[in-house]
Amino acid sequence: MLAATEQLRDGVNTQTQGHTALKKANETPAQKGTRKSKDIVQARGYHESWEWYDKCRNRERNFGLFTADQKLQTNNGLGYSGAIYTRQNPNGNRRGYECPEERDYYPYWHPTPWKDIAILPVNTSLCEYYQKESFNVAPRHECVEIYVGTTTVRHWSRYSNEEDCAANGGQWTPFYNYLEKAPSRRFPLPTLSLH
Repeated sequence: MLAATEQLRDGVNTQTQGHTALKKANETPAQKGTRKSKDIVQARGYHESWEWYDKCRNRERNFGLFTADQKLQTNNGLGYSGAIYTRQNPNGNRRGYECPEERDYYPYWHPTPWKDIAILPVNTSLCEYYQKESFNVAPRHECVEIYVGTTTVRHWSRYSNEEDCAANGGQWTPFYNYLEKAPSRRFPLPTLSLH
């Protein structure tokens, strides 16, 4: 059961939840708990989990994505560029606990807490592709590691591909959304005026 501070909710003020950045990759479960407990405030909105954002910040970004002329920053002290840095978010600005890479690129290639309820593409020829690639119906893989010296699964991994995961002692694991496949509903989209 989730603690009251971890339940989905609107806030009574508009301030963003805090996030204390990971300082060293070999933190203990207790150190993770301390970081988290300092960050979550009951009076603030909570729409994605603290772990979701922390996982995103600590996982290497997808280096195959187009970044144009943007100079993406690197994580402070960890020496690599995390998934919070995208072409649309080169400075890693935070908006709640959303993961910028997951927000900016669909369909996302890692497990996500979200369920697709509708996809409204301008180019309807992509509908079949989006249906086939949705996490609702297609598994996503993630590197699963344990905290050093324990048998406790760590909520994040630096590695975003099977080769790097295995080379660094992780286990490349499939995750399933377990959402029953919804029937296809196609509605004519209104004509949009782009003036």
